[in-house]
Amino acid sequence: MDTSEMGLFADLHVFDTMTTKQVQIIRAAIDVFADKGYANSSTHEIAKRAHVAEGNIFAKFGSKRGLLRAIIDPVIQSIFPQTIDGFLREDFRADYATLDEFINAMVRNRIDLVRNNKKVLKAFLSEIIYNSDNWDRLKQEMPQGYWTRMYTLFDRLKAAGELVDWPDQDIARVLWSNFGGMLAGYFFFDQKLDDPSVAIMVASLVKALRP
Repeated sequence: MDTSEMGLFADLHVFDTMTTKQVQIIRAAIDVFADKGYANSSTHEIAKRAHVAEGNIFAKFGSKRGLLRAIIDPVIQSIFPQTIDGFLREDFRADYATLDEFINAMVRNRIDLVRNNKKVLKAFLSEIIYNSDNWDRLKQEMPQGYWTRMYTLFDRLKAAGELVDWPDQDIARVLWSNFGGMLAGYFFFDQKLDDPSVAIMVASLVKALRP
């Protein structure tokens, strides 16, 4: 795994209390889970890729499920909430004059995060899709005020004639379903996430949501 893909974990000091072997195990597990999926992975394969004895996995993480939780929990408890907080502080500013400005900021400000943490986020999304308990935990960790700030911004853009006069929930659904679809294509179907692809998605969203 490229060291840059562990940036989120390093920035949040997730590894501070782990030994070198334990960090190797986390890195290897992210690689294996992202490449093969949780169900098709084994602790034996992870240990082999990490160059450690399989017993090291059980000693620290207890089981394959415990190892997955060591990867998923920081995303749910810290990484994802901090990313959403970034939306609140950066993307939901009050001074967007046009719909183009807002959508460009919302999409492009997250692209580097996605590109630099592809395997971590792929393993996370795979588990969220198949485990409703993790989805419920994720919703509980959403920063307070997220939807209020988003809908306030929608109201401003509607008043300026920049945004279609639909219910706020429907607008949010269009934004996130399109962005989520693009990420799914990138994570699971090897579709590109380059600048031309992003530009096309931004243009499509603006066209769909402009009055």
